[in-house]
Amino acid sequence: MSTPLISFIVPVYNKEKYLKRCLDSLLHHGIDYEVIIIDDCSQDSSALIAKGYAADHMNIYLHILPKNKGVGNARNVGVNLAQGEYLIFIDSDDWCSMMAFEKVQELLEHHNYPDCAIFSYNRYQDGDYLHNTIPNQAEPHNDYNALVDNDAVMSLFNKGNICASPWNKVYKRSFWLKNDISWPTAEELKELQVEGSEDFSLIPYVLYKADNVLLANSAYYNYDLNQDSASLSVEGDRVAASVRSGYLLRERFEHDPSVEVTIQLAESLNSAVFNHFYYFFMLKKDLCSDKQIVEFSTVFKQYMNQYKVSFNQVLSIQRIREVAKVVHQEMTSRDLDFDMLDMFEQDQVKNILYSKKKSKKTIKNVLSRAYKFMRSI
Repeated sequence: MSTPLISFIVPVYNKEKYLKRCLDSLLHHGIDYEVIIIDDCSQDSSALIAKGYAADHMNIYLHILPKNKGVGNARNVGVNLAQGEYLIFIDSDDWCSMMAFEKVQELLEHHNYPDCAIFSYNRYQDGDYLHNTIPNQAEPHNDYNALVDNDAVMSLFNKGNICASPWNKVYKRSFWLKNDISWPTAEELKELQVEGSEDFSLIPYVLYKADNVLLANSAYYNYDLNQDSASLSVEGDRVAASVRSGYLLRERFEHDPSVEVTIQLAESLNSAVFNHFYYFFMLKKDLCSDKQIVEFSTVFKQYMNQYKVSFNQVLSIQRIREVAKVVHQEMTSRDLDFDMLDMFEQDQVKNILYSKKKSKKTIKNVLSRAYKFMRSI
């Protein structure tokens, strides 16, 4: 049997409502591929559904875990079982476009099989199409594709063009194994208090480690933000955990001896982190209790203190100001005490929250002073 081009890794836990749609979308593609289903000890009929597909298709395999250990552990098991040249992680409540992977194969081959590739994706809300999200907004044509380095990838993260989800990305298996990459397990997430936020804690780091990354504006993935989606959950400590995932991402970079965390990279990581904070808060603030909103603002402030985010950095990183503003507005509307920026002077806080054109001028002055200082060293 030849080595498959792609190993689709599909963790499943209690997704009987969506699983057939997902698995049907992984049938009859015109490439050599395998589908590895990891059932994480489902309590519904998910395993039974998956067993039927594995029985009917020689390239579909089912592995049932004896104990529920979370999606990260399930993905790790899938990687260990995979034989394909590339890995694609699929969420079982989403689906892929039919016949789209011939295009994926064509692009990978044309660009000499890069370490990673990032594709656009289609966004749905409970099955209703919303829009297409592409990794390079400056080149919206569907046929646009190009190889970029890790600095360019981080720049796109900073702008919010790239999401931290794993499913619209393709990873060379040899690259994944060479760098000893693994998803944090449920036990690790619980210990680090970042349960439910494993994607952001890992994916930007993975893409930064790649020697080359393909950006492609064609889409194979359909992401469905449904009512059962973990993305909408605010259970337990998920709100604060989402912010703490920024810490875990920073720690990956700080503790990797092969990565030099320069001032530029640190600021780039801060931009990516605050983009993540902003997206999360806007998505979930209406679902959060007052206590969770306060927790979010507290952990946010702790991050700024721990990584010494200065007032000048706040002014130069737009997303920090935007997060501060929306959190301030939400807390004010709920009559909650806002002390997220109490490390700054009162006039500085007002500048962060209320300045617009003035802040742009301030940013220019700050950058000018920084440039002159660097030239004088």
